[in-house]
Amino acid sequence: LEVSVPHGRFILETNPSNQRTVVAFAAGSGITPIMSIIKTLLTEERHSKIILMYGNKKVKDVMFLNDLLTLQFYYPERFRLHFVYSQAEEENALFGHIEKSTVNYIIKNKYKDDAFDSFYICGPTGMITTVKEALFEEGIAENKVHFELFTVPVSAETKTIAAEGEAQVTVILDEEEVTFSMSQKQTILEAAI
Repeated sequence: LEVSVPHGRFILETNPSNQRTVVAFAAGSGITPIMSIIKTLLTEERHSKIILMYGNKKVKDVMFLNDLLTLQFYYPERFRLHFVYSQAEEENALFGHIEKSTVNYIIKNKYKDDAFDSFYICGPTGMITTVKEALFEEGIAENKVHFELFTVPVSAETKTIAAEGEAQVTVILDEEEVTFSMSQKQTILEAAI
C-alpha cells in the first residue's frame, strides 16, 4: 500500500480580475476538495460567484454544514447553496439524488441567464458520470468540466482475507523506514502508533 500527497489536478486557478460563474456538484465526502475551491474563489475573486449543489442522505450527514451556511451568510450574492437529500424531505432542498434533472434545474432553470465558466464535480463515480453526461448533452465543453473521484471503485472480484495471524509491515514516513509485526485484525495506523 502506497500513499502519496495530492497531485493538484483538481484546482481552481484564480485571477483577482476574473468575473465568472463556477458551478460545483458534490455528494457526501466529495465536498472536501470542493470546500477549498469555494473558499478560494470567494476570497480571491471578488467579482466571481459560485453555485453549489450538494447531495447527502439527510441533514445530519452534511459535512461542513456550519461552514457552508456561514459562507452563504457572508457572501449572499456570490455563493448560492442548494442541498439535495435522498432520505429526507426538507424545506428549501431538493429530494432525491444529484442526477440529470438536478443539473438541468441549475443550468436551464434556476440560473438560466448565467454564463457558466467551469464546473467542478466530486463524489461517487455514478454521480460524476451522470453529471458529466448531462453537462455534455447541454453542449458544455469538456475543458470546462473538472472532476475528482473521492471514493475507491469496488472491484468486481472481491476476495475475503482471513483476519488471523501476524503480518510483517514496513512503513515509510518522511523518508524514515520502520518495519514491525502486527495483528491482521489491526489497521496499519493502530499498529504504527
